[in-house]
Amino acid sequence: MTTTIALLVAIAIPAIYLVAIYKYDFYQTGNLRVVMACFLWGIGAYYIAVQVNTAFVNSQLVSRDSMVRFTAPIAEEILKGAILIYLIRRADFTYFVDGAIYGFTAGIGFAIIENFEYIFSHPASAVALAVARVFSTNLIHATASGIIGIALGFSRFDRAGSSRRWLIVIGSALIAMSLHTVFNNIVSDGAP
Repeated sequence: MTTTIALLVAIAIPAIYLVAIYKYDFYQTGNLRVVMACFLWGIGAYYIAVQVNTAFVNSQLVSRDSMVRFTAPIAEEILKGAILIYLIRRADFTYFVDGAIYGFTAGIGFAIIENFEYIFSHPASAVALAVARVFSTNLIHATASGIIGIALGFSRFDRAGSSRRWLIVIGSALIAMSLHTVFNNIVSDGAP
């Protein structure tokens, strides 16, 4: 029963974020079909990230602790943001806020599936873990992907030149990866 409640928390609260973002899209930028594609991409990105992160550890390129602290944030932000590179080239991508919405959504898709892993791995503390994750880890995943989305969206409409655009995109990706890395290190330092 507690696992079921935890799963509901892990799904419902992030879903409320998504509904609110979509409902209060003042610029009318979010296309529901594209938002759902981003959500599903986030889920797929999670499964790809698991394979990539496991391969790093199994090949002994990094320890499990180093993977969690350093390589996972890099791989995960690249994978979550990959769909955004495709989306910014579409004609219906009309405002840089689209990037924020689509990036945030991909991050939420990723986070929900990651929540499931943690809930099933720790059934005794599933509800507390689900609540803690939806107000911390989920926001990190969504915010980091949203940062990349904003930069990609901005770069599409920036008239200054390609070198500045790439600098903005690379800088935002580094900020997103750094935010995720700092968060993972804080959580890892506090873990028993």
